[in-house]
Amino acid sequence: MSVESQQWFPVATLLAGFAANGILEWFRHRSSSSREVAARVAERCRAIEERRARFQRESLLALQEAMVDLTRAVANGHFHDLRAFRQGNGWRKTYLPEDVDQAIREANQQTALLNERVADENVRKAVEYAKGLASGIFFTSDSATAEGMMTKLGNASIEVQKQIGIVLRKLDEE
Repeated sequence: MSVESQQWFPVATLLAGFAANGILEWFRHRSSSSREVAARVAERCRAIEERRARFQRESLLALQEAMVDLTRAVANGHFHDLRAFRQGNGWRKTYLPEDVDQAIREANQQTALLNERVADENVRKAVEYAKGLASGIFFTSDSATAEGMMTKLGNASIEVQKQIGIVLRKLDEE
């Protein structure tokens, strides 16, 4: 080696080492930034999933109560119809008391609202079936048909509760 290259060699290796270190640091920073971004995205996804699960849980619990209220209100309305019929009025010839009619209407609305929030198709179908029975009871042509529909409504209401329970347990497992 010549004297000139002996003088420049340490400087050149210093600069090359400095440049190599800068490039390595840039790669490390880039990979750690990528990991941080991926971690933030994963955390955001977890938070969204938790909010979705919480919303579903709250909606399902409220739907359970609404179904109980609907079944109770319809049973109360049916009882009023039966009592009027047994007192000699024709079947469905008298109006329901305003508070009973209002309770049925409110329970129906609340059930419809909550049912639209539920993601599970089986729950929604079971609720729709029960709501169809609940409405149909008041359009029957005789008391025996209405009694049969009340029995079906009771069973359908139980099925809704079971379906909701299945979905709630799945949400708790996640």
